[in-house]
Amino acid sequence: MSMFKGHIIGGLFAYAATVFLFSLGSYSLIQHSAWFIATLAGSLFPDIDIASKGQRLFLKVFVLLLLLFLFLHWYIPIVLLLIFCVLPIVIPHRSLFHDLRFIGIVMLGVSFFLVVLLPAKVNLIISCGLFFLLGVISHLMLDKGFKGTFSR
Repeated sequence: MSMFKGHIIGGLFAYAATVFLFSLGSYSLIQHSAWFIATLAGSLFPDIDIASKGQRLFLKVFVLLLLLFLFLHWYIPIVLLLIFCVLPIVIPHRSLFHDLRFIGIVMLGVSFFLVVLLPAKVNLIISCGLFFLLGVISHLMLDKGFKGTFSR
């Protein structure tokens, strides 16, 4: 089994365990779908710095976002996204994108940007951000083990 599949299964397990442990079953199908997608995206995200299926998926999403930002004339988000696209090329694997603090800071920035754009969706944005981080943690635990996930 490839690590892509392993990280997807890890994200699936993390999502299911979280929904079960925190009794989140009463939310809508749309809410669960958003959380599930966020968790799976997070479970693949740390490997954005290597040639992988996850990297190709994220780059396709980034291209769509760049086109949208260009259409809307949002130049600052374009510059930030381009910088973010270049980072995986210039840094070694399992460094910055396998650092939970870095990903947490990026997630806070993205969440803040989205809350400013869509203030009516603040609960969805924050909950999806948390599920994304849950997926990242599942990825790091599979790569480093539980103890190595939270220590430097």
